[in-house]
Amino acid sequence: MSARIGVVGPVLLALVLVPCAACSGRFGVSDGGEPADAGPWTTRSPRALACAVLAEATCARVDACAPFLAQTSLGRGAACVAPVTEHCVRTAGVGGSRRTPESLTACAEAIRASACGDFVARFPDNCELPPGELALDASCAFDEQCGSSLCAREPETACGTCVRAPGVGASCVFGRCARGLVCTSAGQCAKPAALGEPCGPNDPCTNLGFCDTGRCAPRRTVGQGCAGFGQCELFGESACAANSICIATKVAKPGEACDLTANALVLCEAPYRCIDDRCAPAKPEGAACGSGGAHECAGHQTECLRGRCVARVVEACRN
Repeated sequence: MSARIGVVGPVLLALVLVPCAACSGRFGVSDGGEPADAGPWTTRSPRALACAVLAEATCARVDACAPFLAQTSLGRGAACVAPVTEHCVRTAGVGGSRRTPESLTACAEAIRASACGDFVARFPDNCELPPGELALDASCAFDEQCGSSLCAREPETACGTCVRAPGVGASCVFGRCARGLVCTSAGQCAKPAALGEPCGPNDPCTNLGFCDTGRCAPRRTVGQGCAGFGQCELFGESACAANSICIATKVAKPGEACDLTANALVLCEAPYRCIDDRCAPAKPEGAACGSGGAHECAGHQTECLRGRCVARVVEACRN
């Protein structure tokens, strides 16, 4: 997975600028205009304002180009903008990051100008992370800190190490590769093949298609035949059922059953999560977690570590 200035998922919006729903007072990091203990959220920080603009552009493009993803993952309007802005402010302001308000704004402009096909396949070049200040082998919490733009973290750990992004033929680093490459089922980095090009176990297709008898074919839609995961629509609009047909994914409301039921994939309406087979609010920092892992926890930097939802803290990841 390449390093991107963009958000989730993966990163991770509304058309109205929210009052900086994410300034650094609550995170203990510099926001580019206020001290780390600045107190309540403020709109005065150039970086925070740029993050809000980027969040708006990203969420709006996701809503236009991948509405099902917005409905079941990021949310719509302010429900998307606020957490994405928060994520941006926190990661852009960590020690070692060289992300500037100008680079964030350039990314937002490129996202607005991108065609849906391009946006879905790959974020614009202007959204690539600038190399961070930390050297290889330095302890890190986020990609933004590393000169290689890759902070390698083992599952269930809060801190990682700055490593060189692996190129073609190299072993993936926890499923990740250099920009433009993907990790194969064999654990090696490869350049994905475009639609119509030859493919195989070690020559995967782009996320827009799947390997069908040696050639990359477009993903199937509802009612078409399929042979397994990854052959139906990209953002989960449909799933391959036991009868080898792509069926429409259902969206459940809070309190309703979710996951695989009645031979159909059932996802939760954003911002709710599927916890113990029911759609429920995401768990806050400090809450017990386990059955759904990081998926249970609220926030883009909160993960399930040792049975609790824990936010990654940069200060704990210093050499």
